[in-house]
Formats: sequence, structure tokens, C-alpha cells
Amino acid sequence: MTIQCPDCKSPKVHISRLFSLRDQLISCLGILAFRCDNCRRRFRARIWSFSEYRYARCPNCAGQV
Repeated sequence: MTIQCPDCKSPKVHISRLFSLRDQLISCLGILAFRCDNCRRRFRARIWSFSEYRYARCPNCAGQV
């Protein structure tokens, strides 16, 4: 599962800081805030998939390890 920006479709994204308590609570459900490196848009995306639940994810880039 590759995370892409919904606007420019770029795969160059990074995890954004979790500013609010709401962001932190939503992240517990596997939905993280990302920021696109190209257009600088902030968006949320699900990082967990039922087919990939057995695999670990990198905490910095959310890629599978």
C-alpha cells in the first residue's frame, strides 16, 4: 500500500506532526496525518490494511519493514 497525495498524486509524502488531541486519538485507529513534499497539502490516510496487519511499519515513513 503506497500512500499518495490526493491532489497531485505524488508518492513523496511524510508523516505530519500530530498537533491536536483529536489527531492523536485518530492515529490510534491507524489514520495518520501526512504532508505532501510537492504541494505541501496536509491530509489523512489509513496506514492499516486488513491484509497487511501482520507486518510492521516504519514509524518515520509508514512504509512496511
